[in-house]
Amino acid sequence: MEPKGKIFLIGGAEERAGNMQPERSKECSSRYEILGQLLPSKKMNGRIEVITCASGVPKDIARTYERTFGEIGYANVGFLHADRRSEVSAQDWSQRIGDAEVVFLTGGDQAKLAAILGGSRPWGTIEEKYREDKGFTVAGTSAGAMVLSSTMIMGGGSSDSHIETPIRLGPGLGIVDHCVVDTHFVERGRFVRLARSLLLNPRYLGLGLGEDSAVVIQGGIKATCIGNGMVVVIDCSGVTQTNSEEIDAVNSIYARDLQVHLLIKGCSIDLTERGPNFSNGR
Repeated sequence: MEPKGKIFLIGGAEERAGNMQPERSKECSSRYEILGQLLPSKKMNGRIEVITCASGVPKDIARTYERTFGEIGYANVGFLHADRRSEVSAQDWSQRIGDAEVVFLTGGDQAKLAAILGGSRPWGTIEEKYREDKGFTVAGTSAGAMVLSSTMIMGGGSSDSHIETPIRLGPGLGIVDHCVVDTHFVERGRFVRLARSLLLNPRYLGLGLGEDSAVVIQGGIKATCIGNGMVVVIDCSGVTQTNSEEIDAVNSIYARDLQVHLLIKGCSIDLTERGPNFSNGR
């Protein structure tokens, strides 16, 4: 059965208080294009719970999002933080998450976030609401987006060189099962990192999310681009020749018949059929 909720995967550095682009209009209606869609306009008082476990500076990041969400007009925002898995169990966030319309995972360290939340009772509540509640949204930015996939990039391989540097893969929270997600994708030269990850796991589709860009996934499979950045889709399922299992610190990676799509706002892609739709692109 397809899930009823929505997922927001955000590429990081989305417009928020403190990092607004100077050329953007100061009119509120044209600001915060991504974060402003977390709740429908008729339900601005819906509960948002922001989970800051991935961040090394949770108080600072909480202040930033509190100000941002206040400027958008969200009137009911809470913050949840734990540095250890035992703290999540002791605090029991399940009731607060059960009352939320949106759960938002901030950036930071995705491995830490997975270790704290994975398999916990609060995460089970999130998964259940995502399956059953049409009005529920799970959102993540940067590390908070990467952790939502079944297999996630934990680190490494961030050089923009084609020469391989070690990439660490591990289990994510698993609410997104069809793709591997990378963030800050264009700005930090992460094409080879994601491609290498997919050559090792070709059943997945790769979503490389540029900064201030996002995909909204509905029904578990239809991903639509929003925001001002670019989304790079990498499909390694048709690769006929590669040295991905043989490369080292000296030899570069190669791949034949690797497929790439470039998506912008309004474009969409079916994560199972892997076919993009450009008809709504601006």
